[in-house]
Amino acid sequence: MKVALVCDSPLLKKSLELYLKEHVSSYAESDFVISDRAVKSKKPVLYIGKRKDATLSVPFSKEQVLSKAQQFYLRHLHEDSDSDKVALEKVLAKLNKKHKEKIEKIIREFHAKG
Repeated sequence: MKVALVCDSPLLKKSLELYLKEHVSSYAESDFVISDRAVKSKKPVLYIGKRKDATLSVPFSKEQVLSKAQQFYLRHLHEDSDSDKVALEKVLAKLNKKHKEKIEKIIREFHAKG
């Protein structure tokens, strides 16, 4: 689990860095973002603080931060693998359809010659 921290509050950011020290990484390398403000991101965002949509409100303990971050990571990891599976199934379905059409064309041409 790799987490990028995008926080307006320096105190909150420092607390998260201490609690999540081995998990904190750059945005580019992260699996998701933890933020106390609205963030435009292609990665999942776990909101923290006094926001209405916050997954974790303040005050919090180290255990709460680690638990919520782990739950969030596992939930989004599962969602990503599900969407990858659906995408793969769509690609395979298209390939199967193309191959089926080619085989049917070959069979029709063979019967037309005979």
